[in-house]
Amino acid sequence: MALTILMFYTRRPDFTPAQYREHMESKYLPIVKEVMGCQIPVMTTLRYVERCGSGFGDRLGATLASKYRNDENAPVLLVGYPKDLGWDAMVEMSFKDDLHLMQGYAATNSAEGQRIRDAEEEFTVPDAMEVVLMDRVFLTDRKEDEEESAMRKCKNGVVFPNRLVKAAMAEDMAKNADPGEEHIAAYSRWGSGGWGSLLTGNVEVSSRYRGSFGSVVAKPSIPESTRKVWERWASASQEEGTPTLVQLVHPGRQSLPKAGDRGFFEPTIAPSPVPLNIGSGLLERAVQKIAFGTPREMTVADIEEVIDQFAYAAKVSYEAGFKGVELHGAHGYLLSTFLTARTNLRADDYGGTPAKRARIVIEVIRAIRKVVPASFCVGMKINSADVGGNESLEESLEQVGLIAAEQIDFLEISGGSYEKPRMAAGDGGTRSEKREAFFLDYAAAVRERYPNIILMVTGGSRSRAGMEAALQSGACDLVGIGRPAAVWPHLPKEILLNEKVEETAAVKKLTTLRLPWLLRMIPIKFIGAGADTMYYAKQIQAFALGRIPQPPPSH
Repeated sequence: MALTILMFYTRRPDFTPAQYREHMESKYLPIVKEVMGCQIPVMTTLRYVERCGSGFGDRLGATLASKYRNDENAPVLLVGYPKDLGWDAMVEMSFKDDLHLMQGYAATNSAEGQRIRDAEEEFTVPDAMEVVLMDRVFLTDRKEDEEESAMRKCKNGVVFPNRLVKAAMAEDMAKNADPGEEHIAAYSRWGSGGWGSLLTGNVEVSSRYRGSFGSVVAKPSIPESTRKVWERWASASQEEGTPTLVQLVHPGRQSLPKAGDRGFFEPTIAPSPVPLNIGSGLLERAVQKIAFGTPREMTVADIEEVIDQFAYAAKVSYEAGFKGVELHGAHGYLLSTFLTARTNLRADDYGGTPAKRARIVIEVIRAIRKVVPASFCVGMKINSADVGGNESLEESLEQVGLIAAEQIDFLEISGGSYEKPRMAAGDGGTRSEKREAFFLDYAAAVRERYPNIILMVTGGSRSRAGMEAALQSGACDLVGIGRPAAVWPHLPKEILLNEKVEETAAVKKLTTLRLPWLLRMIPIKFIGAGADTMYYAKQIQAFALGRIPQPPPSH
């Protein structure tokens, strides 16, 4: 895949435009070609602008630059810091593929490259510039600039105004699998709550296989009136500048009977015919057999259809006005069952090695990138919980590297499934702390191996001090907050980012939901998780209707 580097430069005040142009064309560009190796770049183009200033959100961004580029849809690397309020020249260098780009990058970091950079220091101001080898822009923080260090920009240029993200939660309020007025009201409330970004609840890519009766589906055919509702949903969530991303999911073997178009006796689908294990007791086995059964192993045609469904759903989200999507590759859903050797027993191109198990994810990302512009954000949620199972940490990190090498903007680390529902565990003391530490430990391992990935950790963060500690440790860049956001939709504005609230008061813990005694007698692990999900969905529905959401009662 061809790649493009865009290098932005500003003119020294004592240079006239003519002197600047002469310097770039006769001195600087030949040096660049010499260092990179003239056989490496396919094309090198130099363009000039009249001091092109822009707002914080798009300065040096792909949107700003696209009108000056030969191919505005090609993947790009941006070189520069947000400090650069304007630029005078842009050097566009296109490379045949990743290998040629890496060769060029190695040349610039060689001793000869360093000598030339030193000689050019006065002109290029290298302390205000940094090359990051990614397919989108990622601007590192400047510690001395508090305003900028509070920002996080996805590689495509989408800016999160702060690091607190409303995590994806089930809203369970779609009628006929479409978004409605309740979605618009709920996301308008969150959109004014001071969040850095919002992630929607599951939007399903398949009408046949659904994981919930109340989730939105990106239907194959969407009438114009429904598309207008999608657009209002996106607009309401972002009316105060909070970028909102749609979480896309295929439930796989966790598809519920009669939730979608799948017949009651029609099996679910999965990479391999491995049934859910929700318990070894008689009741658990009966529920598993009736509700889920044994999934059918997907054919290659099935896999290709799912890839197309994800790409289509991403396009629907983009056309509605959302800023991006997150692929749900955790919690036992379809993509996560491909990634783990415990549920992927295939011996073809989609199983057998960590790389082959990750192939469907890679192909989904590439398919999405073909139908949305470079400015559209694509993230992914992955399970930390699978590490320590059949695959080793090393295998998991290998998959992370393969995913990160694609045009991915961030990774969210979570955990759990219907079999081990950690994602809905309560705030109960030691257990909750261990879960949070587990996610952070895994995030730290990812960070050590891949320092340039934007990481989001979701699960267990309840205090300002704890969130700041997680960010300062370097293990993550973004903190995902789930259930507290359902009870306090304005949590960042009113508590966490409110300087008037003392540190000791900037804590919002939730008691563990206590089930009725009859439900507590049922020995099925995901019953409690399901009740927990339903409770917080009810709180979202409450504030969507103008009522006051309530935390679980103390007991």
